[in-house]
Amino acid sequence: MTQPQQATDVASGWPIGIQRNGWLGADVCLAEVRYVLSATDIEAIDRLLAQCKAAGTALTSITREAFSDPYLDPVLRRLSHQLQWGKGIVVIAGLAPSHYSLDEQRIIYWGIGRHFGNAVSQGISGELMGEVRVRDTGMQDGARVYYKAGPAP
Repeated sequence: MTQPQQATDVASGWPIGIQRNGWLGADVCLAEVRYVLSATDIEAIDRLLAQCKAAGTALTSITREAFSDPYLDPVLRRLSHQLQWGKGIVVIAGLAPSHYSLDEQRIIYWGIGRHFGNAVSQGISGELMGEVRVRDTGMQDGARVYYKAGPAP
């Protein structure tokens, strides 16, 4: 059975009954959107990382269920709720990137991200996960800002 489509406000394009909330960076208090992983959170992440590596599953085939832990799941559920119904931003801190290889970091970020939804490409090159760092790849028109040298437009 298909779900009935929700009526849309003609002026805003948003579903009726849903208020579009906007904010500027200066309006966001970091303490309100920042979650620092506890030692127990990191232990759970390390267990899940080891399980995913042992299973040898391709990165984009890792599901939410494959990156599930009875302790960590409620934490990620709260953060997901904050993303959907709060400011729309969550900063997860406390994971030491130097402790993990780049491939391990990708597994962790992908696994956590699966608790927030499905991955979709947001760039012209179609990647599902990109590295945010200053580099000039030669891509210009339509490229994400972090792919270009120089200041953001």
